[in-house]
Amino acid sequence: MRYIRPVWLTHSGEKKDFEVYSCHVSPDGSRLVTAAGDGYVRVWSTEAVFRAADPTYHGPKQLASMSYHSGTIHTVRFSGNGRYLASGADDKIVCVYTLDPHPPSHNATFGTDEPPPVETWKIHRRLIGHDNDVQDLGWSYDSSILVSVGLDSKVVVWSGYTFEKLKSMSGHQSLVKGITFDPANKYFATASDDRTVKLWRFTPPGPNTTSHDQMSNFTLEKTITAPFVSSPLTTYFRRCSWSPDGNHIAAANAVNGPVSSVAIINRGSWDGDIHLIGHEGPVEVCAFSPRLFSKIRPSDQPLDSKGQHISNLVTVIACAGQDKALTVWITSNPRPLVITQDLALKSLSDLAWTPDGTNLFITSLDGGIICVMFEPGELGYEVSLEETEKTLEKFGAGRRGAGIIESTEALLLEERSREGELRDAEGRMGALMGDAPPSQDVNINGNSTPAPPSTSAANGVTPALDVGSNQVNGDARPGSNGDKSDAAHTPEDPNKEKLEKLKSRVTITKDGKKRIAPLLLSSSGGHQSSLPRAQLMSTSKNGQGVRSDAAQTILDLSKPFDGLPKGGLASLLLGNKRKWAQIEGDEDGQMEKRIALTSSEGVAPILTNTTDGLVPAKTGSGVAGQQPTPEFIRPAVVNPSLTISQVRLAVPRIRRHIVQTYGEASGLPVATGDTDGPNDAHPGSNRQAQSDVMIEARNPSQLPKTGKAPDQEPCRITVSRRGQPLWQDFLPRSTLLVTGNKVFWAVGCEDGSIHAWTSAGRRLVNALILESQPVILECKNKWLLCVTAVGMCYVWDMKTLSSPHPPVSLAPVLDVAIHSLQDHVTHGPAVTSAHLNSEGRIVVALSNGDGFAYSPSMYVWQRLTELWWAVGSQYWNTTDSSLGDLRSAAGSKNASNVSAGVIPFLERGTTSESMVRGKSVLLQRLVKQLLSREGYEGFESCVSVAHLENRMAGAMMLGSKDEFQVYLYMYAKRLGAEGLKSKVEELLRGLLGGVSEEDDGEASIEKLAQRNADDRNWDNMTEVLCGWSRKELLRGVILILGKNRDLQRITVPYANVLGITSEQETEGDNMVFSLAMLTFLSTILNVFKSPDKDPFYDKSPKLLATPAHVAVAQFDIPSGNSSSSSSSSSSATSLSSSSTFWLSPAPSIWSPRRYIPAKVRKNVSKRQAAVVACLLLGLLIWMIPPPQSWRRQVVHINVPHPITSPYQVFRPIAEAAKKHAPNPEHWLQHNSHNKFALSSNSRLVNSVSSYRHVSKRPRAALISLVRNSELDGIVQSMTQLEYHWNRKYRYPWIFFNDEPFTEDFKAATRNLTSATIYYEVVPRDHWSLPDWIDEGRFMNSLEYLGAIGVGKGWMISYRHMCRWNSGFFYRHPRLQGFDWYWRVEPDVHFFCDIDYDVFRFMRDNNMKYGFNMNILDDARSFPSLWSRTRSFINAHPELIHPEADLDWLLDPRNGGDYNNCQFFSNFEIGNLNFFRGKANEKYFDWLDRGGGFYYERFGDAPIHTLSVAMFVPKNEIWFFRDIGYQHDINRHCPPSSAHRCSCEPTPIDENFYRLVPLESPQRKPDDTCIRQFLGGSWLDKKSGWSQDGERMFGGDGYHGYELSGLEPS
Repeated sequence: MRYIRPVWLTHSGEKKDFEVYSCHVSPDGSRLVTAAGDGYVRVWSTEAVFRAADPTYHGPKQLASMSYHSGTIHTVRFSGNGRYLASGADDKIVCVYTLDPHPPSHNATFGTDEPPPVETWKIHRRLIGHDNDVQDLGWSYDSSILVSVGLDSKVVVWSGYTFEKLKSMSGHQSLVKGITFDPANKYFATASDDRTVKLWRFTPPGPNTTSHDQMSNFTLEKTITAPFVSSPLTTYFRRCSWSPDGNHIAAANAVNGPVSSVAIINRGSWDGDIHLIGHEGPVEVCAFSPRLFSKIRPSDQPLDSKGQHISNLVTVIACAGQDKALTVWITSNPRPLVITQDLALKSLSDLAWTPDGTNLFITSLDGGIICVMFEPGELGYEVSLEETEKTLEKFGAGRRGAGIIESTEALLLEERSREGELRDAEGRMGALMGDAPPSQDVNINGNSTPAPPSTSAANGVTPALDVGSNQVNGDARPGSNGDKSDAAHTPEDPNKEKLEKLKSRVTITKDGKKRIAPLLLSSSGGHQSSLPRAQLMSTSKNGQGVRSDAAQTILDLSKPFDGLPKGGLASLLLGNKRKWAQIEGDEDGQMEKRIALTSSEGVAPILTNTTDGLVPAKTGSGVAGQQPTPEFIRPAVVNPSLTISQVRLAVPRIRRHIVQTYGEASGLPVATGDTDGPNDAHPGSNRQAQSDVMIEARNPSQLPKTGKAPDQEPCRITVSRRGQPLWQDFLPRSTLLVTGNKVFWAVGCEDGSIHAWTSAGRRLVNALILESQPVILECKNKWLLCVTAVGMCYVWDMKTLSSPHPPVSLAPVLDVAIHSLQDHVTHGPAVTSAHLNSEGRIVVALSNGDGFAYSPSMYVWQRLTELWWAVGSQYWNTTDSSLGDLRSAAGSKNASNVSAGVIPFLERGTTSESMVRGKSVLLQRLVKQLLSREGYEGFESCVSVAHLENRMAGAMMLGSKDEFQVYLYMYAKRLGAEGLKSKVEELLRGLLGGVSEEDDGEASIEKLAQRNADDRNWDNMTEVLCGWSRKELLRGVILILGKNRDLQRITVPYANVLGITSEQETEGDNMVFSLAMLTFLSTILNVFKSPDKDPFYDKSPKLLATPAHVAVAQFDIPSGNSSSSSSSSSSATSLSSSSTFWLSPAPSIWSPRRYIPAKVRKNVSKRQAAVVACLLLGLLIWMIPPPQSWRRQVVHINVPHPITSPYQVFRPIAEAAKKHAPNPEHWLQHNSHNKFALSSNSRLVNSVSSYRHVSKRPRAALISLVRNSELDGIVQSMTQLEYHWNRKYRYPWIFFNDEPFTEDFKAATRNLTSATIYYEVVPRDHWSLPDWIDEGRFMNSLEYLGAIGVGKGWMISYRHMCRWNSGFFYRHPRLQGFDWYWRVEPDVHFFCDIDYDVFRFMRDNNMKYGFNMNILDDARSFPSLWSRTRSFINAHPELIHPEADLDWLLDPRNGGDYNNCQFFSNFEIGNLNFFRGKANEKYFDWLDRGGGFYYERFGDAPIHTLSVAMFVPKNEIWFFRDIGYQHDINRHCPPSSAHRCSCEPTPIDENFYRLVPLESPQRKPDDTCIRQFLGGSWLDKKSGWSQDGERMFGGDGYHGYELSGLEPS
């Protein structure tokens, strides 16, 4: 070993050498890159370093230097493929460089001592995502992702292909200072000053994935804290490293007591029981050598039985830190191999090995860069890379977790889904760089029309259509002179000049140098990006280069003719609470106190509501005789809003002169796309003609001369065009508001009346009299909206003179519900806008940021936007699949008018209001805190999905056709990324609707919509949904989801229905034929290996263990008769009977020996015959196209839950073992009628030791976990069980409690039985919180589960009980002498006489577990149970019983996840030796160590169920159907048992969803739990019955079985 420190290998400055913070070696070992405080990234030649002492070397030393950062560079890393180089600095930016293959075109920089560059590394991307210094970087081993960490506590993941930000994670609570990647490409680890190392699991993303595809990726796997509890916070880095064999992580800055150390963390268990001790100060960096070594030369290694070398592999690790010492360790030696102290004057900052693992580079803060060269054999002998890859294969290296293609249809669907993704990725990059201009079309109500020339300001936003533009209804038309060249002229981009100036902007750095300021990607153009934008976007302070959030499309909303005041229309909310009236002589309020006291005692006082307040009611004598008529009579029917309204809105003042121009431009774009629209001109007119039409209202200028209001002058209404009056009218009252369009004109008067005229001036209707003055008057098409001063909203159809719904109050949207009990006036949110869309829907926006729309079909307001979505959803303000670039799918000029952009319009309002009022800051702070807490890992994802669902529902309600399609596709894309299988299946089922119905000709979408006008719900069962063809929507969703292999079991059947996969049938056939050709070629190779063996004929049968999830492709050659289909179906049936089948020993029909004449066969060897036949047959297959009559089938082996195959260990079962299997039914026939009951004079000794020797009697007991307070309940249970059974058999009772039993309890229970009773206390360590449980996280779990309504989720004692019943009850010393138990709970009922010894039955028939109810459990209480069980199966496959059956517990529709079925463990009879067995003990310990009993609410029932299913054959589990039992709401009573049971028989499915009601959103299995367990005829359905059909008529979908369970047994 020797050290090399060249003098020139440094970042030198004028006065000193700069601190070097990082170094790395390229994958080919030819380049060393370093980063330092001078702001330069320098690339050096490693050959020059190695030959520094060689005077004959004259090659280049420094290859390149880059200075793209404005501060100190902390880290620099090469990508694994060598294509990119990344650096991170304290300017919060990550720079990515690429090597230009062309030689440099310039010499050294003028005025510097820099040598001329040898290579050109140009900037490729500048990544902006951190809020503080970037401290470390890491590339995945396949270079698919780049991860940066920094002092902002963030972990940011970037795509290694497009360098988009895929995800930002805030899991750490303090500065993050190190990152390392798993060589198996499954995890990466980050180290932080919060004294933790966090493990993140990930799946390498593809080249075309976006941030929304990766929301469920990069999940926190484990947080490691033990070795770092007291680690110092003084280190600059915490650079950790992962061993090349994937087994260990070396974590820097750990402690072992008071001593600094390096913690070695073991993979899988993630514990750190090994420490490398020897450094005097904290260790800042450690690095494993990238190669494995062997202590023995490869040629000297011994050979195993297969002739392969046996090698003991070791790893090498180097450590350095603040003590300026370097240590090198190898795993075969407990002491370090090398210790070098005072290697530098300051701390060592980074280590980098060369790819061959024999040279080490070291950087230090004194500016030094040192190379350590090890001699051959000094560290050991290098192992080949193939050997290293083999060690990683056990961790799944090289295997992508994308699932398995199960059929050719799935493969074709995936190909269709991925078509064009590369172009999409390129388009996204173009959008990022500002190179992709949007389409020059504007979307108006779903119609695509050419966009007008842009006349926007510097922000580049396309404004609303101007008055002077030559456009009619959104169509670009030539000018009046008919010059078509103007129409064809392409306008210049107004941002071009601005961008050129930005790109050439010169700035002066701190050291006085001139630099071209980099142009940020977000400011490189005013065009709309197709990428999702950040949340709560606001305008930049300088206003340069940031596009506005204004609508990029023409909105389908009415134009606000009379603008509302600044800040919106003020509102007041009046409470309902009434005050007490002042009563004379009761100044102290004694009357009020007496009435309040009376009310508290449950008596309702009688009060009178007077004008002064509430007073006690007075008794009075009845009045006889005729009564005088009052001066006025109150009407019998009065508008309630007039007297009890809780809303008051500001009333506009009476203006002298009100003028409104028809079609006047305003802040809201005018909807001109509808020729019948409200603000639209006639098709033959233009906008100039529109602006010439004007309505004018002139109110009286002064008070009437008489001083009386009726004597005032009338209001004059005039409509004119170009100054010429069209018509005139007079009103006796002053006018407040005016509105109108080409259909009608309307005005609102101060007395609350509305007057309307036609466009020619004819009165449309009598004056509409309202309860109060109008404050908002809007019109759209034929619709008129009026909002009154008391908050009532009226909508009228002025063509039919009708209303789509009764008047509706604004009170609900103004938060009146929370102010209704107040007794004072409260200021409510102001109304900032109120509009109508083309369908007459009211759309309201408030000053608190909320946006609402009224649903006339449901008669209720619906909230469309609110601030919650703005701070919690990743889709807020996104322009993914921009609404402005949408096209109408119909492509017809007569496409139905739908709302376009209403929801984005409201969301922009929410953003602006929240920015103005500062509410968003508080909510964002709250959300940021939530994201870092345990239990909220999926918060952002959940809110984002909910936001998309909210958008879809709003678009459907509004009839927003284009918006609905965009949000639907975004929603489908997110569901696919999250893998939400239940929601995907529900979405596809909802979209399917009427797709499968036969089409009656080629009817257009418009005709279909007219045939069924109500297309605004998922279940309308027609071919149209929100104006779209269901088939078109379903096809788009299928193509989006098709690339997700985990969902292909769901999507492929729908793709087959739509014919998506059949479009490439020919290509699929050719692929199958090519596979057949490869099969024959492989057979030829086998012939050459075994020349004397006929490859087609072998008399020895071969067992084929075909995985159940793999599809088998067959070719059926038609025989020309009708039996071909039946034969193929029968073969499929026989194949589906099992996933394992035997090949017939008969010769195959394809054997060449079958067709060779006998004489020839004598002279031709088997080998020659086989080769000739294979070549001929292969040639035929290759040259002759397959006949069309051949049909390709994909026969799926019909295993109900095929996902279990990877976890089930298949072993040969001896047939002899099955010959003497017990027969439980036969046993019951011969041993019932109390055959083994004890006589009245039989005597059992009390001691267990003596009890063991009772001849042939099972060692069994009745056990119960019960409290002293549950005495009444256990008395009931004991009484009934003793009466119906145990009085005849006298098995002992054992009671357990977490505290000693009282004497009252003992006395009461002893009086109920003549059997022996034991009273035991549960050990304290079995009934307390384990030391590995985080109490804070546990308390959060209690609060959360209690809040969401999980049964007993808030009870600590219930967690202890579940844990004890799951894994501790059988360990109690009292049960050590027993083999069987019957669990008895308090407050249960036993209904039937039991006339046989159940324990003898279990023992004699070799049963391990008995139950009598199989029900569905609440999945919210154990969300991670199945994932932990699955990991246990993978870790211990040898423990799974060879005949175990997990199929009935898995849901194939949900990817084989646990279906939440369970044996109801409150009644269970079991074998204690089974629970004491190794398999069950390991399984319980596995779950217990994971903390699921306390962080979630694991129950003993699902754990017992899964344990029994995994470790016990199904024929050793017994259904005690003959024992009637009830616990709480769960009740079971056997059929035909009137003679021995005191209960009414219950159907077998009676208790299926008692714990999970039918209305619960939890997904239910297709069949009930007990039927899935029993199988066979219990699953047979009635002819013609369907589950969906039953549910359509209100059923639960589980009443279509042939057997109900009430049949006589």
